[in-house]
Amino acid sequence: MKTNKENLFICKAIWTSVLLTRYISYLAKDFHITLKILAFYEPKKSHIFYSMRFFSRYQELYYLVLIFSRERFFITINGKFSIMRTKGGACLKKLVIFDFDGTIIDTESYWYKAYRDVIQKQYNFDLPLAMFSRCIGTTDSVLFEYLESEISESMNRQKINQDVDEFFLDISKDITVRKGVENLLIKLTEAGCILAIASSSKREWIRQYLEAFQLSSYFSLIKGKEDVLDVKPDPALYLAVLEELEIKPEEALVIEDSINGSTAALRAGIDCIVVTNPVTEHMAFDSSIPTYSCFTEMTLNCCFEKA
Repeated sequence: MKTNKENLFICKAIWTSVLLTRYISYLAKDFHITLKILAFYEPKKSHIFYSMRFFSRYQELYYLVLIFSRERFFITINGKFSIMRTKGGACLKKLVIFDFDGTIIDTESYWYKAYRDVIQKQYNFDLPLAMFSRCIGTTDSVLFEYLESEISESMNRQKINQDVDEFFLDISKDITVRKGVENLLIKLTEAGCILAIASSSKREWIRQYLEAFQLSSYFSLIKGKEDVLDVKPDPALYLAVLEELEIKPEEALVIEDSINGSTAALRAGIDCIVVTNPVTEHMAFDSSIPTYSCFTEMTLNCCFEKA
C-alpha cells in the first residue's frame, strides 16, 4: 500500500512529465520531428522512468531518458552523457575506478584455495576463510602475522608465496572475467565516463589479464602497488588516480569487492559501490555503501545513484 508521501511523489513526477511532454512536443512539431514517449513506474525503487525518442522522417535522431525519484533525477542523452541532480545540485560522475582482483576477475577464490592447500600441507593448519578475507585488497603481511601467531613459529614467507604462486597457476587456468563486467564497461564508456583501475597488485599482473581478456582499451589509467608507498586500506592509490587525471573526489565513483578497498575509497572521499564475490560475500560492509552480489544485478544508473 502506497504512503501519502509516495503518492505525492508520483503525482509530482507525472505532472512534471506531462508539462515536459507538452513543451517538447511543440518544439518537435515545429521542426517536423516525430516524438515517441514511454513512461513506467518501478515500485520497488520508487522510480519513474520516462523516455523520449525523436525521429526525423527516416531515422532516429536522438533519445532522452529521465529517471525521477524523490530527491533526484537522472538524465542520459543518447547514452553519451549522464547527469544526476540531487538536493545539493548537479553532480557529474566523470570517472569510475575499478578494483581489479576479485572485482573484474575473481582471483580471490583461487588465491584462497592456493593458500589454504599450501598451508595445510606444510603446517597442518586449516586457514579460515574469515581470516584470509582480512588481507583481501591489501598486502599478505596481515595473513602471515595471524598464521605465525596460530602455529607459534616463524614461517618462510618467500617459500610459501612461491609455492602458492605455482599452485595458483595450476588451478586458475579456467579463470574468466566476472559475468556482467564487460557489459558495464561498455555502457560506462558509452556514457562518456573515464575508466581507471586502482589495485594493490602489480601493474604487470593486471595488464596481462586485461590483454588476455581484451579489456585494455577500456581503461585510461592503471595504478598498482608500485605507484604508492601504502596500499589499501590507505587511500593513496585512489588519490593517485584522481591527481593524475585531475578529477575531484565528488566527480568519481569506485567499484570494489572488499572492506579494505571500500575503506580506501571512502577515506579518499569517493563514493563507492561494492560487488562481492564468494570470498567477500560474508563481510560486514558499511551500511552506507550499496552492495551487490554480482554485476548482473546492476544497471547503469546504479553507478550514478551515489551522486
